[in-house]
Amino acid sequence: MPESQNGNDNIVQRKSRRYESRKKIRTTTRRRESKPNKTLQRTKSICMQRFGIVADARYTVRQNVLRLATNTHPLDLPRRPNNLKVHNLCREPEKISKELLDTLGLNLGFGIALPPKKDKIPIDFERIRRDIRIKFIEFPDDSNNNTFNKKLHVKKDNPNMAKAPREIERAINNFEQATKEAFNNSWKRPFVGNLEKKKIEMLRQIRKERKYIIVAADKNLGPCIIELEQYINKCMTVHLNATGTYKELIEMDARIMNEENFRWVCKEFIDNRKSKLTKQDRKFFIESIHGKRDGLNRMHPDEKLDLPYFYAMPKMHKDPPGLRPVVSGVSTVMESLSKWLDVQLQSVVHLCP
Repeated sequence: MPESQNGNDNIVQRKSRRYESRKKIRTTTRRRESKPNKTLQRTKSICMQRFGIVADARYTVRQNVLRLATNTHPLDLPRRPNNLKVHNLCREPEKISKELLDTLGLNLGFGIALPPKKDKIPIDFERIRRDIRIKFIEFPDDSNNNTFNKKLHVKKDNPNMAKAPREIERAINNFEQATKEAFNNSWKRPFVGNLEKKKIEMLRQIRKERKYIIVAADKNLGPCIIELEQYINKCMTVHLNATGTYKELIEMDARIMNEENFRWVCKEFIDNRKSKLTKQDRKFFIESIHGKRDGLNRMHPDEKLDLPYFYAMPKMHKDPPGLRPVVSGVSTVMESLSKWLDVQLQSVVHLCP
């Protein structure tokens, strides 16, 4: 009995060892097979996120495009239009063609590819040089300076900026030369646009005639088309003629008021040494609004600054649709004051309950 029992134990041990060795072989094989699959799956997911399409290496570029066009629904195509809704607010909406509405349905942010102007490269190499050279400038350590704020920094072009190391400058020149050659070669190819010529001419004609105006709806609900005369009348009736809220000024009075605002900002935020403004705050206001001096050494506003302008956005989520008034202060005297005020409020907003 003991001998037969020992023999059975040996058989069981051999079987278990054989099973374990086979199991290891299967596990190793699975690992070897799963690693390429995971890499392939990861590559496909990255391509779908960046380009919205995964090409099959077994086919040519043309075949891949044909497979995509024939096997994919138009709404599932990569980079499909985000907003196909267009609001026709015209008095006679039947005069607006369906072709125009379909074109506007591409959304106001749709970039129309126009034929390139030969001998003109749409790349600002001077800006590239400036951005690269500034990386090699040794600035003072501001890590302990708690008063510095990037939002209050005004970028200025410095023609005397130091150059980058010789190898970097050589690489920039080579990149510029290669880019110019690439553009020269691309101009020899036939131009392929993303919108039909007839539709582009239709949009140009609307802009030239100034009979209709195309504006964005409130809440980002798509573009709206309306007669320019009707749009102006609605803005005047609903908002600008309300004397309790708005006051009509001639251009001369508006210029005088703008000059008074400029003098007030200079007095309170630049010339007032008793204020608790930092050096960066004063420098920000000086570089934002100050322009040239006259013969009496008197400072005037920057030539780039202009008066605020009014426009309205249709409220398509209301019934009947209303108008949301907007006064844009971009590139005005008060723009610098609003930016500075935003920075000050950000430092205390955490105290709000």
